[in-house]
Amino acid sequence: MPVFELKSQKEIDENYQGINISEFTYVNSDNISEENLIVSFIHSKSFAEDSRREIIKNDTANRPFLRQAFEINLVSISDFKQLDKNGIKKFLDDYAEADDWGEDGNDFIKIKDGFIELLKGVESNYFYLLSKEWFEETDEKLREPENWIYTYYFLIIWIDKANKILTVSEWTYD
Repeated sequence: MPVFELKSQKEIDENYQGINISEFTYVNSDNISEENLIVSFIHSKSFAEDSRREIIKNDTANRPFLRQAFEINLVSISDFKQLDKNGIKKFLDDYAEADDWGEDGNDFIKIKDGFIELLKGVESNYFYLLSKEWFEETDEKLREPENWIYTYYFLIIWIDKANKILTVSEWTYD
């Protein structure tokens, strides 16, 4: 079973939208496929706790924060779409153009552009995408009330096998 350790964390925020990007090193992963590595990760304490935003991890007042939008124990690798780098960029560009954003569209474009700039330094060409919008509102894989509150919520995960680094980006708009 792979063991994950948080290496770094970065947040890109614009008003009520943001991306939380967490990099994890991993060990004990010999002969494990990327898909199985992702399944191990999303069902791990590292994803549930270590990849949370710093404000949540450091909250000593126990304020109520939104949780992740998925009942992750019910999510499988088949719920993800595997895309290449161009596919991720296209998904994000199409998403920016798809809705009547009003003024909030500029915020999405800013975080999207920051993310795409970050991708320029990424060696991996395979990305795993999971969006809450692919599920019916009543799907048991979505957590309530988060699925009602988040305007969008998706995960993009990629792996650098050569350096044994898994990166997860959690996109939220509440």
